[in-house]
Amino acid sequence: MKRPLFWACLCLIAVIALKGAFQAPGGVSARGGPEQTQTARTALKDRQEVTVTGRVYQKDARYFYLNSIVVHQADDLQPPFPITDNLIVEQQEWEPGREPLWGSVVTLRGTFRFFSAASNPGEFDTDAYYRSLEIGGRLTGACLLARSAEYSRIREALFRQRERWEERLYRILPPKEASIMATILLGEKAGLDSGIRELYQRNGIAHILSISGLHITLIGSGLYRLLRRMGAPLGAAAVCGGGILILYGMMTGMGISVCRAVGMYLLRMLAELTGRTYDLLTAAGLMGALMLWEHPGYLGQSGFYLSYGSVLGVGVTYPAFRRLLAGDGQRARRGAGPRWKRFCGEQMREYGGRLLQSLLAGLSITLTTLPVQLWFYYEVPTYSVFLNLLVLPFMSLLMIAGLIAVLVPGLGLAGTADWLLLTGYEFLCRRFDRLPFHTWNPGRPEGWQVALYYGLLLGIVGLSGIRRRDGEGRKCRKGREGRKCRKVRKERECREGRKCREAKKCREGSGVLCRLLLPAGWLLLLGILAFRVPQGNVVTFLDVGQGDGICLQTGTGEVYLFDGGSSSRSQVGKYVLEPFLKYYGLSHVDAVFLSHPDADHINGVAELLRNREEWGITVDCLVLPRTGGKLGEDGRPHPRGGKGGAAPGKDRVCARRGLLADRQRGLSVSASLRGDEGSVVAAGCQRGIPVLFHLLWGKLAAPHRRCPGGGRETPDGGAGREWDRERHGAEGGPPRVAKFHAA
Repeated sequence: MKRPLFWACLCLIAVIALKGAFQAPGGVSARGGPEQTQTARTALKDRQEVTVTGRVYQKDARYFYLNSIVVHQADDLQPPFPITDNLIVEQQEWEPGREPLWGSVVTLRGTFRFFSAASNPGEFDTDAYYRSLEIGGRLTGACLLARSAEYSRIREALFRQRERWEERLYRILPPKEASIMATILLGEKAGLDSGIRELYQRNGIAHILSISGLHITLIGSGLYRLLRRMGAPLGAAAVCGGGILILYGMMTGMGISVCRAVGMYLLRMLAELTGRTYDLLTAAGLMGALMLWEHPGYLGQSGFYLSYGSVLGVGVTYPAFRRLLAGDGQRARRGAGPRWKRFCGEQMREYGGRLLQSLLAGLSITLTTLPVQLWFYYEVPTYSVFLNLLVLPFMSLLMIAGLIAVLVPGLGLAGTADWLLLTGYEFLCRRFDRLPFHTWNPGRPEGWQVALYYGLLLGIVGLSGIRRRDGEGRKCRKGREGRKCRKVRKERECREGRKCREAKKCREGSGVLCRLLLPAGWLLLLGILAFRVPQGNVVTFLDVGQGDGICLQTGTGEVYLFDGGSSSRSQVGKYVLEPFLKYYGLSHVDAVFLSHPDADHINGVAELLRNREEWGITVDCLVLPRTGGKLGEDGRPHPRGGKGGAAPGKDRVCARRGLLADRQRGLSVSASLRGDEGSVVAAGCQRGIPVLFHLLWGKLAAPHRRCPGGGRETPDGGAGREWDRERHGAEGGPPRVAKFHAA
């Protein structure tokens, strides 16, 4: 059996995943019996004033983290009790000499807060994210009551050194570039410009902001090779390089990608010391099993899947694709070599081969991690593979210049290279951002689609292993070395590499077939993830807090928004509307209806209209209430423009069809609507004030009558303007403004 340790680690990972799937949450064991210790959710209440004692196990510029929590009750007669969860505490302006130190035991008093859970489709679930890190809540407005004298001097010294290096970066670079370099070199993301992070993420190069294998390879391998060239023994060079990497990982916080990369590097050095062969997949499997054994919650984080998915893409998918596309290496060199030499020379041919290999490697990583990206982020950048070809070759120069500027006094001028490279990265991202179809948004796939995708991908990988090969060290189609092909009559001819004519034709035919079928397989993989089961007519009442937000999806593909705002939740467009639309793969909204211009009805829609190009969401038509002809300069109705008329009473069918959904705070309700004609009334209540929307179902669902217009009589008796999707919506221009009466 090949790679037995790798397969054993995969079995262990499967057992951990099954255990986590069947484990009961909330302080109750899987057998049903109560746990001896409580969790933060069962023991504490939101906005409760508490006093806790815990040990600082991690901290950064904004927060520090406590474990081994003990909660002191208000009644001194009752004993304190422990909880299993960890806590996050916001950093304060501490008195000099009284700040929490790394590894110290502190006693704090503050207000306990739960993390918000996702209440809308596509919304980021903060509570689930921190529960995967075993963190049950946060403490705000904390006051330090006591601190132990003992603390971790090494971890605290590393934290102070990290702060000094960050300050130096801000002295030698502009603030925006300094925040990027602090993220790349030190893992400090608190000061990172949000616009740059979103720009990198939209273009598929956000991975350079995470400390990963590139950093570890450059620092660890560079130091190891330097010591070896200076004459250091193998053991001393390996131990020194490994020790520096461990300290570097501790300073940057030991995230998922850092822990994986450092662990795999240490296994590589161990193989060098013991004289064994290093295997990429075995090292990755062992580190994945160890990390999940310590933190099973990593199975719920996208960073874990993306980090190890990239390794699998390099170690499994890329070699398979390369074998399928390359065919017989000797035949390729004989056929292509002379032409390249005559046209560009030997060096150009070599560079072209490296470029094609890099392109194939990037494509392999993208295809391996594509379901993960769509599952967590609902969209992928289309040109990320090509942009990475321009960005990654200069990452080593970027990091070397940054390290020189930080570590060597008087050489801050080296930061000029960082400024030039980061400016070039931003320029490239903005140029790629303007390309058509720069983002593919099929929405979140179903579980069966992900399983079918990876099953087909494994089939393509397996196809590369069963191709017939003969000669020295090559496999026949039956699978074992030394087994003779049926068409090769003499064993001596097979060992010497001679091939019979029929065997050669069979091999060449299979190579051509693989080159033709592989792109077809790629398209089939994309088609599996893009397929959507028709859902019919669906209305979703979004939880926006104090406000309104309703989305109507028709069975014929139209999408309509009715209001979208909130006075109790900030940036509702960014955190509710955008992820909801992308979750279902909705990159086009046919019309947005606004009932009245209050902020709790329109501020989310205003965000959507301002950022529609960056978010990749187009809006065809903006429908406003009748205001007596008075519109503001920005196209919004005048707040005192007048009252909307009432819809005809015969169209009101609320009593006949019943209430579709009660939109309560903390609940997002999705209801299916049936029927092609008639009217639909959706009602929601806020503090006893009814909010009624009257939608003419037949007029909205008909392809030729999507919006009031075309000379027809609108519900208020007036004539609407003609609305043409081909003219107004295809180019992504500003949405057209029309009028209607709110019922």
